[in-house]
Amino acid sequence: MKNMVLLIDTNVIMDYLLIRQPFFKEAARIMFCCQRKNIQGYVAFHSLPNM
Repeated sequence: MKNMVLLIDTNVIMDYLLIRQPFFKEAARIMFCCQRKNIQGYVAFHSLPNM
């Protein structure tokens, strides 16, 4: 997955932050890959107020 760029949906972020099942595991994997800089993750600016 190196050099991959993702636009991360609001629901993925909410799944991760709120530990929502059954999607938390996949959301955590995305966040972990962003942290390790295996992928570049972006969030649309207009998504921030929705969170």
